[in-house]
Amino acid sequence: MHHSNLPQSVQQLPRFLHEAFNAHGVQAQLDGNGVNVGGDCIRCTVQTAEGAASPHLATVQVDFVFELPSGRRIVESFAGLGNSTNQAIADAANRFLMGTFHVICRSLFGIESDHAEAETWCIDGAAMQVIVGLFCIRGVMPDESTPLIYQEWSQLLRQQRFACGLNWLRLFYQRNHDQSSVVEVLLNNELWLGMENQVRTLPWPATSTSYSLRQFLMVNAG
Repeated sequence: MHHSNLPQSVQQLPRFLHEAFNAHGVQAQLDGNGVNVGGDCIRCTVQTAEGAASPHLATVQVDFVFELPSGRRIVESFAGLGNSTNQAIADAANRFLMGTFHVICRSLFGIESDHAEAETWCIDGAAMQVIVGLFCIRGVMPDESTPLIYQEWSQLLRQQRFACGLNWLRLFYQRNHDQSSVVEVLLNNELWLGMENQVRTLPWPATSTSYSLRQFLMVNAG
């Protein structure tokens, strides 16, 4: 989807989802304030909340909620930044489109994409399919550091046990200019505190400016 088609208001978010799914070969229909996806088997809705505003920066949290046939819900929250609320909404939508969207399409609907890789991992002695999204980086992070970070992060995951069925994970790491950091790891929408402590020990590069990294993955544990 071209950047000019990104939503510029809360009201445009459902149509943005409708167009994105259909453009990638996934049947979607608008239904009120949401979208029914994949022959009505999954419903996606969007919730927003404005953050603290400053004279030169607007922030918005946009939650993309996927209701699965099992009744479980995937909730992916994005912080959008911009000179106005509308620009912040477009920023959050773009970050969703670059990361989580393609993992959802590949994992749930089998749509191949350069933005999501299908890998087979041996976890707890069993082969499991893992759909891996891109590292979505805000700011400047040295390119040479990302392969090592992914290698060690994925190795941590291979050592875990996952509940039978579908699991989803979100990694967020932020390095501030004063070298402090913020880490959040979610497993099936819940904070994974033990994994957060391990993620802090990864070889994150120290830089003179701040950066953040986000990744979304889905693990099919049979």
